Amino acid sequence: IVLQEAVELLEPFAEITVRVQSQSVVTASLVVPSVVHLLDHVNVMKTNLRILKSMCIQLEQSIHRRFAGIVKRLHQQSVNANDRFSDHIYFVCTFLDPEFKLYWLRQMKYSPACESKMKESLIQMVLDECDYGQNRSSNNLRETLSSFSSRSIDMNDSVVQSTRTTTDKKRKLFQYDDDSNGCNVSPNSLKSPMNEINAYLNDPLRCNFSLYWKNSQLHTLKNVVKRVYSIQATSAPIERVFSRAGIIMSPRRTSMREEVFRNLVFLRMNESLI
Repeated sequence: IVLQEAVELLEPFAEITVRVQSQSVVTASLVVPSVVHLLDHVNVMKTNLRILKSMCIQLEQSIHRRFAGIVKRLHQQSVNANDRFSDHIYFVCTFLDPEFKLYWLRQMKYSPACESKMKESLIQMVLDECDYGQNRSSNNLRETLSSFSSRSIDMNDSVVQSTRTTTDKKRKLFQYDDDSNGCNVSPNSLKSPMNEINAYLNDPLRCNFSLYWKNSQLHTLKNVVKRVYSIQATSAPIERVFSRAGIIMSPRRTSMREEVFRNLVFLRMNESLI
């Protein structure tokens, strides 16, 4: 029983660790949904575990400490500059990943009012990144949210109801129901970042990240994507470079010239492209 509970409790942690250490895909957008998923997971597991309940509580407390900045934003609290993961850029990255957009908010089980406020905050973060200026109208922001507000009420009711009836059902990682209305917006109407955000949120496509933004006509958002997605979720990719470099620069190759060493490391790390 102990082993079974340990596997059920730690399985999402292992799966997320593998995902965020990927090298050939974007990972910055995984941080916030991962924290949300883990918080939801440990909250559910606390009521189901018999032996490892204290371990589950300690994991929950550890998540709150380690990702204090993200957790505070999720609960719409003030974030201190010295909080870990206090930078809002992780939320911007998640917002601009077509796999997540705003779908991950459902797992937080917000009330309709809190969800609307959170959406407004997320959109404002993206607008700030777009450097749209200081004179944005809050009315335009609410207009963008209006198409989601009515759906969010129905969505929250259904989520709460389904949660009550299927508490024991295990939630899969990063899988959300699609409730996009499928609105198509002409590229000619995209005259501002706000319009681009509106078009992006109403786009039903949830394809590969790179493919989506390669073909996207949302030029302002695309420029933000190019800038913020230089961030990686972990240092695993660069650690792999050091590991390979250590193999190349062995005690038997101490006389290797620096230029040759750099070229060998470069070729080894990019051998898949050759």
